[in-house]
Amino acid sequence: MREEFTDELNELHVRFSEMGMMVNEAISKSVRAFINHDKDMARQVIADDNHINEREVTWKNAALR
Repeated sequence: MREEFTDELNELHVRFSEMGMMVNEAISKSVRAFINHDKDMARQVIADDNHINEREVTWKNAALR
C-alpha cells in the first residue's frame, strides 16, 4: 500500500511538472504574441490553453476516483 501511494505521488509530481512546463511555454508565447502583434500565435496560445485545461480536468477526475 505504501509503495502504491509513493508511485501515485510520483506520478502526480510528473503531471504537475508537465503542466508547469506547458503553462510556462504558454506565458512565453503569449508575451511574444503581444509584443509582436502576432494574432496567429495568440490563437495558438488560446488553443493550447484549452488543451491544458482539458488535461487539468482529466487529472482532477482521475484523482477523485
